[in-house]
Amino acid sequence: MFSYVEHDLYMIDVENRIGLCFGISYTNTTDPDGYEEHRFEMHFDDQEASRYRNIPSQLNPSVNIYADVPDFDSYYRYVRQGFSLMQNWCANAVLRGKLYNLDANIISLLKPMQTNEFVKDDFVIAQKQVFPIFMVVVFLLPIYKLTSLIVGERQNKTKDVARSMGVSESSYWLSWFLYYAIGMTLVTAVMAALLTFLVFKYSELQLVFAILWLYGLALFGYVTFMQVFFTKPTLASIVSSLFFFAISFVDVVIKDPYLGEHFKLLASLFPSITVQRAFDAVAELERTR
Repeated sequence: MFSYVEHDLYMIDVENRIGLCFGISYTNTTDPDGYEEHRFEMHFDDQEASRYRNIPSQLNPSVNIYADVPDFDSYYRYVRQGFSLMQNWCANAVLRGKLYNLDANIISLLKPMQTNEFVKDDFVIAQKQVFPIFMVVVFLLPIYKLTSLIVGERQNKTKDVARSMGVSESSYWLSWFLYYAIGMTLVTAVMAALLTFLVFKYSELQLVFAILWLYGLALFGYVTFMQVFFTKPTLASIVSSLFFFAISFVDVVIKDPYLGEHFKLLASLFPSITVQRAFDAVAELERTR
């Protein structure tokens, strides 16, 4: 099987080298006492991209200690993607070979393990998928506007004029920060009130406001970093906004519950990923309440 898959024409010669979904390796050995050992090794594409996996990745721990809801997706993959069928097929092959009876049969029965009570809220599931990316899109406007203003001011030599009049570098950036922080505080306060009343009904207003406010202030650092690389306001605004939006899709990898904590902490340096993880946690709290 391995030589078949490693062949240069594998999945190219569609008639003679078609692709395999899974396979089985079989070895039969006999120990010195005369007892036979039948060994089956099942090979599945568990390391492909998530949507193409037959079964869950076998490199991950068998249990997610942070989850309080059964992993239905993994269960369905084991049941419906050939794993349980192949196990039953192997057992029947050994039974019929030992009994010399082609009618011998083992019927497999799958019964899910009983779990503690849990809440499965479809609204929270949709909320975890839609709301985080929504928060990224909403804050693209202040990124675009602030980047344009800062780069435009540098292009018009306004900063140089202020410096010639005795304004220090720290005072200049402090004025920009205060201008941005006051406006962001008002906006996030209104958003937090609306979200607490309409969406996160079991969460406290202070928690939602703190996440939004800190997220908004973190964007100032992102803008001040990005504006260094540009001299034209329009180009700076477009590139900064698009890059911020593109980085948010890294969360598809970061939200994997089996990913190491150090990778998640490193990715949290990007505000667009941090806010998605934060509201994902808020949605979990909403479900448990």
